[in-house]
Amino acid sequence: MVEMRLLFYSDVDVFGGHEVTVLDAIEGAAMVPGVRIGIAYCKQNQLFGDHLRKRFGTSSSVEMLPHNFVHEKGDMLRAFIPSAKRRAIAGFIEKWNPAFMIVCQGHMGVSICALSAAVGTKTRVISYIPMAHTFREMTGEDSITVRTVDALLARAYQWPAIYLTSNDCVADQLKSIHGVASDRIFIIEYGPDLEQLQKVSRTEARAALGLGGEFYIGMVGRVDFRQKGHDIVLESIKRHGGLTEEFRLLIVGEGPDAQRMKSFVKDHRFDNFIKFIPYCSNISLLLSALDALLIPSRYEGVPVVMLQAMYFGLPVIAADVDGMKTVLPDDWRFAPGSGDQFMAALDRVCRGVDPELLERNKQYIIKTLNATHFREKMGSFVEDLSRSC
Repeated sequence: MVEMRLLFYSDVDVFGGHEVTVLDAIEGAAMVPGVRIGIAYCKQNQLFGDHLRKRFGTSSSVEMLPHNFVHEKGDMLRAFIPSAKRRAIAGFIEKWNPAFMIVCQGHMGVSICALSAAVGTKTRVISYIPMAHTFREMTGEDSITVRTVDALLARAYQWPAIYLTSNDCVADQLKSIHGVASDRIFIIEYGPDLEQLQKVSRTEARAALGLGGEFYIGMVGRVDFRQKGHDIVLESIKRHGGLTEEFRLLIVGEGPDAQRMKSFVKDHRFDNFIKFIPYCSNISLLLSALDALLIPSRYEGVPVVMLQAMYFGLPVIAADVDGMKTVLPDDWRFAPGSGDQFMAALDRVCRGVDPELLERNKQYIIKTLNATHFREKMGSFVEDLSRSC
């Protein structure tokens, strides 16, 4: 059998939900006999590198390829002109000589310089993408600059030979907004690694995190107002004069708007019911401590933490977009950007949720949306690629 060379490429310097799915995608691909896998990742993304080495450092079929390319401002332009960075990435790709390259993109603008570079080689290019929104949707702006970026992205969406994504919503966006043919799109639903999730007692979890006995609603992830919607929640709480005495909002994570958020909470004296903790690597401990999860994002994909929360039997209050729209029940969702509807959804959930619904959600994760099934389907996808060589 001729060995097929498959390169996974990432140049982001942060570790998030998409990188979690990439780890499992690599594991699924590595199960296929006769496939040599290269993992090209940014040296500055130390947490991603640590995870990669832990899982694949001793594998004989996987080769680590750390590099110095970083997704940065200006890459949109570099992707469309004969730039030095694009040429360097192309040289990096050609040196490893893959038959296929999976570019791990949070959205089309991420790693776009590498996508462009790969298209100029003999490698067949696959975009692994969890979101396909326009730049206008992501920024909420309608300027000449935004329209120019969307015009460039419209061209970039034609570059990949294949799209790999995790839900029907993104597939529909690729087809209806960006004109991608159906036969270029493959959907492999992602889910959490259940072997890594171990529920602990609420008492133990809250003691470990320093939490009291109130009703805790958690927001977990990067603190980024425009995407994640922390500002929607804060402004809504302000308009309603705070949260009632029994509720606490726990904000978990760091990000570009973390200090701005903390200043808002301090200035409006919300410290008594809005609490902060940094990134928590023990997601089982965190979810065991919560009463509900909140995802007010303006755009999102399929949040890994949402699926993890469903497995833990938690209700998830979320904006009615993307993966949340396709998975969560109506009563848990609210119109994106609407603080008043958020408060109404919060009230509905906090008044009580049908235990049978929570159990159905948990069983959906156990039977369908989990990492084991994802890896198996990813393996089948890669096996089909190898047959096409």
